[in-house]
Amino acid sequence: MAGGYEFLDHTADVIVRAYGESWEEVFEALGKALFGAMLDVSKVEPRECREIKVRSESLEDLVVDFLNELLVFKDAEGMAFSHFSLKIEEGDGWKLEGRACGEKINPEKHQPFSEVKAVSYHMLEVGEVEGRKYAQVVFDL
Repeated sequence: MAGGYEFLDHTADVIVRAYGESWEEVFEALGKALFGAMLDVSKVEPRECREIKVRSESLEDLVVDFLNELLVFKDAEGMAFSHFSLKIEEGDGWKLEGRACGEKINPEKHQPFSEVKAVSYHMLEVGEVEGRKYAQVVFDL
């Protein structure tokens, strides 16, 4: 079963809960959710890829650091991503390596409707329920 995500009700910002059988599936779903909160991610084609490398002390930090890394590519290069190939390892802290693939944001094609300014630690959760891993995070709009 592949990972997925859902948006939860919140007054001003966007809360997303991503889930999967592995942390890789959870993080791939988080990446899609980040761009799904801003534009029609189903129309983002994997034309260009960027290498992603993130090291963090905790899994919670890895969630925020990974999503902030994606926001840097959006802000600096105008990129939106829809496909991810990630490997996550726990050892001395947590390490994520992989690729994010997508294309430059085209307003006519991708129909942006909001802008995520930051990823918040507010209401951040990571865990496992009935054998499925999940992460919940708030996107500041």
